[in-house]
Parts: sequence; structure tokens; C-alpha cells
Amino acid sequence: MATQATERRPLDQAPAWLRPGRRYLAGFGRFLKRKPLGAAGLFMIGIVLLGAIAAPLVTLHEPTTQDVARRLQGPSAEFWLGTDSIGRDVWSRIVYGARISLLVGFVAVGMGATVGMVVGVMSGYLGGRVDTVIQRLVEIGLAFPSLLLALALMAGLGTGLDKVIIAIGLAMMPRQVRVMRGVVLSVKENPYVEAARAIGCRQGRIMLRHIAPNVAAPWLILASAALGGAILTEATLSFLGMGVPEPHPSWGRMLSGAASRYVQVAPWLVISPGAAIAVLVLGFNLLGDALRDVLDPKLRGR
Repeated sequence: MATQATERRPLDQAPAWLRPGRRYLAGFGRFLKRKPLGAAGLFMIGIVLLGAIAAPLVTLHEPTTQDVARRLQGPSAEFWLGTDSIGRDVWSRIVYGARISLLVGFVAVGMGATVGMVVGVMSGYLGGRVDTVIQRLVEIGLAFPSLLLALALMAGLGTGLDKVIIAIGLAMMPRQVRVMRGVVLSVKENPYVEAARAIGCRQGRIMLRHIAPNVAAPWLILASAALGGAILTEATLSFLGMGVPEPHPSWGRMLSGAASRYVQVAPWLVISPGAAIAVLVLGFNLLGDALRDVLDPKLRGR
């Protein structure tokens, strides 16, 4: 009996420094088991992320090296996805282009969603004139499609990676503010918020300690769902010539220009970046839907 009790070591009897990690791993395993589509999306994102991190190890050529003598070559052992119209390796440009897409997606969404949450919390909790002014500005932003708003911002800011990040972050901010305001309006009526007011807590402390933690789950759902849209917006801006400039490899720019002219004789120029965009956007959409089902109390039982 003593031997069996020694062999069986439940989670509660594990060392204190191991318990949080084991709980997170157990929860992650349950998530993968309950949400196979979310696990598939996470796998897609993980493959692209690993390829972007290990880009020098998984490519044979530099993404900007030109060799006109080898232009428009089909896929081979040397050029896995062929070459483009000026002899650059398409595989290398796909892999290094993943770095730009992921960087733009994470930074733009992180900026837009975080600022949107802060402004939404202030608008929903403070109310009054603050809420009126913020919501009128939000309505002006929502009057324009996000892509059109990003195009207008790019026209004023100019081209460049930092400009693309700022434009996409600002374009997605109005929707984030509106949704977070609605969540705060319901959260601030809870008894614990009224109790904090009754004991004399300052408004800043209430928003930081009592409101913000309880809107973190909706914020995470919005951010994960917006990642795919941000990557698609960056590709669209680059396709239109207003995104990341040359010689930086960008999936959207790879679809424009010479690729459209040589699509019949070199279809890999269009298929490769198009498939990369589709896989990454689909991965983020699947993961966002799974996180919504897990974190939203109204959908948790479905």
C-alpha cells in the first residue's frame, strides 16, 4: 500500500514550483482535445512561425539575390518553389515574408487592441462627456471600411513597415473601442464594482483592478480574431503598392506586378504566396473561433 501511494503522485502533491506549469499543460491538452479545429489552426500558425524564426536554416538562397539567367525557373531541388521574373528564389521570399506578415499582425493588433481596450474601458466606465466625445470619433472611424481607412492613412503616412503597422492598428481601433465599451457597460454594474465605489476607491483603481481583468477574455478573443484580418490587410496594401516597399519580401507584393503578368507561364509565382496567406489567415481564424468558444461563458457549454 505504501509503495502504491508513493508511485501515485497527484497534481496537488507535486512540488509547488511544478504545479502551475502542470496545470497549464493539462489545460492546454484539454483545449487541443476539445477543439480539434483550434488545434489545427495552432499547428498552422506554429509551422509558419517556426519557419520564420529558422529562416536562414531552411532556405538555400537570400530572398533579395537576383540572377536573371535563372529567371522563371520551375520548382527544382535547388529552387523548391521556382524563381521569379528577376531570378529570386520564391521559397526564400515566402519564408522571409512570413516574418513581415507575423510582425505586422502581432504588433499592429497588439497596439490597436490594447489602445482600443484602454479607450473602451474609459468610455464605458466614465460615461458622460468623455463617452460622448469618444463614441462620436468611433462612429466616424466606423463609417469607413477598415481597408479604406488603412489606405487613407497610408496615403498620409507614406510607405514603410512602421507606417503599415501604425495604419493597420489605427484602422482596427474603432471596432475594438466599440466592442470593449459594450462589455464594460455590463461589467461595471456588478456588485463588486459598486462595493469598490462604496468604500471610496478611485476611478483609476476601479478601472485597473476591477474592470480591466474582467474584460481580458473578450479582449483576447477580439485580438485573436483580428490577427488574420491584419495580415490580410497588410497583404492587400502591399498588393496595391502602398505597403512594405522593395526589396523586402512581402506576400502581397509577390502577388502583384510581374506575378500577374507571368501567371500563365509561371503559376508558382501566384500559387505560392496565395497559399501562404490562406494558410496563415485560416490558422488565426480557426484559433480565434476556438478561443471564443472556450473563453466566452455563453458558448462554453456548446
